[in-house]
Amino acid sequence: MTYYSWGEKIAIFQNELLHSSCFMPPFLAVSLVFIVLTSLLLAITVIPQAFIGFLLATIMSRGNFMKLLIEHLYPTNIGKWMHFKLLAGGNQNGTRKQHSRTIEHRVEVIPGILYIHMISQLMDNICYLIVHLDYSKPKLQGIVIDCGDATALLPMIEQIHRHHYHDHPDIEVTSVLCTHKHHDHTAGNKGILKAFPDVKIYGGAVERVPYANELVKHDTILSLPLPANASIRAIAVPSHTRGSLIYQLETNLDNATYLFSGDTVFLGGGGDAFEAHNNIATTISRCFAEVLVNVSDPGSCMLFPGHEYSRELLSMQFLQNNDPKVPSKIKNWSDFNPHDFFATAGQYLVATHRRGLPPGKRLLNIPANLQHEIIINPQFRILSKSGENALHALRLWFQNRGGSAEAYASAGVSTSNTHEVVQSASSTTPSTALSWNLTQKHVNHNVFTTFYTADLDALIQGLQSSTVTTNQAAMHLKLMSDKMKMSLMPRSYSVTEVYGDNDDNSEDASKLSLFSHDAKLMKDAISALVVLGSPPTALTVSDSNQMGLPQPYMGKLTANDHLLISRSRLLKVLEAMSLLPDPSLRQIIDVFFDDAFETKRLNQTKAAEPSSATESVRIMNEAPKVYEACIESSGEKCVRDDAIELGYLKFTLFGHLLPPGSSSWWSFFCKPCNDSKPNSDEVDEVQKMRKGNEAVGKGPCKLKITPLVYHDMSRCFMCKDSLACPLGWNASSHVPKTESPPVEEGVEMDEESAKGNGI
Repeated sequence: MTYYSWGEKIAIFQNELLHSSCFMPPFLAVSLVFIVLTSLLLAITVIPQAFIGFLLATIMSRGNFMKLLIEHLYPTNIGKWMHFKLLAGGNQNGTRKQHSRTIEHRVEVIPGILYIHMISQLMDNICYLIVHLDYSKPKLQGIVIDCGDATALLPMIEQIHRHHYHDHPDIEVTSVLCTHKHHDHTAGNKGILKAFPDVKIYGGAVERVPYANELVKHDTILSLPLPANASIRAIAVPSHTRGSLIYQLETNLDNATYLFSGDTVFLGGGGDAFEAHNNIATTISRCFAEVLVNVSDPGSCMLFPGHEYSRELLSMQFLQNNDPKVPSKIKNWSDFNPHDFFATAGQYLVATHRRGLPPGKRLLNIPANLQHEIIINPQFRILSKSGENALHALRLWFQNRGGSAEAYASAGVSTSNTHEVVQSASSTTPSTALSWNLTQKHVNHNVFTTFYTADLDALIQGLQSSTVTTNQAAMHLKLMSDKMKMSLMPRSYSVTEVYGDNDDNSEDASKLSLFSHDAKLMKDAISALVVLGSPPTALTVSDSNQMGLPQPYMGKLTANDHLLISRSRLLKVLEAMSLLPDPSLRQIIDVFFDDAFETKRLNQTKAAEPSSATESVRIMNEAPKVYEACIESSGEKCVRDDAIELGYLKFTLFGHLLPPGSSSWWSFFCKPCNDSKPNSDEVDEVQKMRKGNEAVGKGPCKLKITPLVYHDMSRCFMCKDSLACPLGWNASSHVPKTESPPVEEGVEMDEESAKGNGI
């Protein structure tokens, strides 16, 4: 008898089972059913988990989670309750107290007829009341803008009536204008509607403003109880929310404009783009540019934001930490002139003083002057820097284009400011002890003016020695202030030809190599054209119809070659930021757009886009000649359009920055201009053009655009007195004793070069 161990017995048993015709068939059938059911169950649970995980990963990777919470959960009653609990906790005195002293202030729009009152609410909100003294009505007509607390507003309306209009009938609120849907701007709508049942409540068409009964689109003039010579227009600025609006009050009596900007533009900054998820920086910049487009004269424009954040926003511009909320470009003061720095620092000091007064006596820094805001607001400074980049690129383009702008000037092209400044037809009402009437003169007043010490010392010395008269001293003081606006390190660019390795078989590499030399300048220029030359778009396709805005583009905006860029809009924004002091700059922009339009017309006459590199070169070379011939033959200004596709502007800009006969590398970027690839015959023809224009053996010619920095240590007020340089700046004569050539950015001069340059 054979004896088996336990292990051997188990193995024998398993072997018998595997070959058992009674056990294995039903076992395998049950096992197969179990596996199938288990797999289906796992699929039912895993696939939704994977899908939800994918969505969450997308949301979290974009940093949109908090934005989506604010957009979708904040408008609910739970969001409202939490918001006001936070406000109550942050305000030790309670939300019903006034955070600023405003009862005496009012802005006089039309003397004796139309006034604007500021009402502080919650922790830092500002509500506005426009009062129309309409003597044809039994009561004064009131328009409220952004009420977050009706229980605080209604008593304030009674106090305003006692302070300013005690000899007039009561104030009746007829309309409420909401800049956006957030509760701190709309929570008072219910209380106002209860107190004034016939009130009209206006809000953005896609905003879902609580109790709104009038939906507003972009560029809509509202039907409000205003004088016949005054109107309020709604301007859509979709960024903070999808349907955010700015309300623009204007009269035909003067050139003044009054902007109620809500949470889009603050004094010293702007609101977060909570509901923008694509091209966020461009979206915000476009909204700020939209403000400039709609204002005829920034110096005569008052800004009324929805919050008093001035002290906090101005202080952020001087923080030198890694706070992600403070972009590095905002804190890089070396890119801006001393005047902008001291204007911002001075406004910060004023804001700190006013907001640091004892409770009950704190003063607002509002209204703000838009011209001053262009200087101290980092978002406007970013716009200004974009405009400078565009002008740098267009100067280089014009230098390489050939021809001149004189023909345009002789043809009657206007290069001056086209808008007419209309002076006020009536005098202002004198202020009293209880009623302080703010006008443009008060808002435009600057508390500080800065000079260079050397200039001031020279003027004092001249006055003491009687070598400077009183009139000369007044002129010198004006020039001394203007000198602060000059950059200490002006930038320019040089264009040089660079010959690479002659490799005719690497066409794509040639394109990329050529682009790499001028990538930053050209990318900045195209971005500037997009931001300054195209209006804001709706944040969703469905919003575009409801708000009357262009449809959004989901990809990178600079790659959208069909995006329309407006010449007049670009000029208006550049002019508002004082970037067109020289009429020749306007002429260059006109030439640039006209060349692009002529290229487009030549393409359309062929009934097809240029299909080859050779044809692209021919059209690019003929476009300016055709237009100049038009001017010479007619002697009159040719008819010009306004908006043109971005692709044609790229074609014109990049094409003229290429040496004659170079590769058609712009076809890689400009889809409207060239969609097809050249065939072998066309490539051969292009190669012949190259060889006819380039030195033999040097390879393809490309343009290298090099940024230059001008800095003369003997003239710079921040450097000369600390270096003991004997070739100093004579402050009394204002004439430099030595001039230094530009230094290439990022390159230090050696000792011999320094001696040769007199440094």
